[in-house]
Amino acid sequence: QYFSPPDSPLNTYIAGEEVGVATIGSFVRITGTFSYLVGLTTYLSVCFTLLIIFISQDTNPKWQLVYIFELTLVIINSFMSGARFIIIYEVLFLGGYFICLLFNSYRSALKLMVRMFVPIFLVTIVAVVYFQPALDAFNYRATNSDSVEDRIFGSFTQVFDYAGDRFDGYGTGATQPSANSLRRILDLPSGEELPPSEVETGRVVIELGVIGFILWYSLRILLLLLLYSVFRKLKNPFYKELALGAFLFQTINLTGQLVTNPTMLVYFWFFSGFIYLLPALERQEEQQNTFTNPPNN
Repeated sequence: QYFSPPDSPLNTYIAGEEVGVATIGSFVRITGTFSYLVGLTTYLSVCFTLLIIFISQDTNPKWQLVYIFELTLVIINSFMSGARFIIIYEVLFLGGYFICLLFNSYRSALKLMVRMFVPIFLVTIVAVVYFQPALDAFNYRATNSDSVEDRIFGSFTQVFDYAGDRFDGYGTGATQPSANSLRRILDLPSGEELPPSEVETGRVVIELGVIGFILWYSLRILLLLLLYSVFRKLKNPFYKELALGAFLFQTINLTGQLVTNPTMLVYFWFFSGFIYLLPALERQEEQQNTFTNPPNN
């Protein structure tokens, strides 16, 4: 897909036209089997999250090689997507994961550092030798496109820009891309002109108003606190690190696309379910161990 021309059937977006295909120079920004870039980058971030957790576990060497191979593909695909935020996510997640493990158990952090040496070495070699055009194209976009800092700060500043525009908002779904299509199909009036916004926080304020914005992000912060609480309370190392991965995933994506990203919605609520799932699994294992190995009286 990456080395195919923009008019290739492999690079047809959901609109079915070549016009909307994003490129970096002569290379297409891949979308995988997803309709848009954001679906692929969300999927890659989830894969990266789970692979780091699996690599940090004591598993069969065969599976360790499988995980390392998969991680190599994920990182290479991240560069081919041309999306800077997926690279930033991977760096932030790996750093946050290591720091949290370091404060919780320095042995686990040291083990992770040792096990990540081989994957990082292999990814570097493979990327430089076989995928140099992808690295060059990504570097070109990173240095010649709009500032990442401006987009990050825009996630916060747009909230204040639109907060006083309309206190009660324009209504749920007003900023959804399909809204105009539904109006045309159902022959509905065009409605009020909305303020332009590309970031999720700005769209939430436009749709729900100030009170809705506060309620929605209060819920998301509450879920973060609950995930962190589960991480602290769990004893099983694997379940503990799954809770940590879910916490970091949701923390880094706090201001990212969720409402307008169906792929993220699936993974967001899946990881939120760890709040109930992981403690239940740990209790079930403890009960089974008690049944098979009853304490001596």
